[in-house]
Amino acid sequence: MDCFGKPDVLEKTFIKMVEGYAQKAADNFDPQMNLKSSEAEAINFFQMAKESRVQSKPSTRLGNGCRLQSKRCSGFALAHEDQVLRLSLITKN
Repeated sequence: MDCFGKPDVLEKTFIKMVEGYAQKAADNFDPQMNLKSSEAEAINFFQMAKESRVQSKPSTRLGNGCRLQSKRCSGFALAHEDQVLRLSLITKN
């Protein structure tokens, strides 16, 4: 999951982000994989994010860099002036 707090932040990273996801998907494609997901799985994913431990420290440029970590997921966020500019979260296998 990737979330952006401002449209211009997404605009600056969108193409590279999609290319990266496409390459990873192609490299890891499994034709036997179940590609259907349910509303319950989506709710569970957001619950994982909510339960993550967050460690924050000043970013090298602007705002704070945040690491999110739990037994089931990990990720990062960039926050500035009490607003999340970017959040990226992935489940652990």
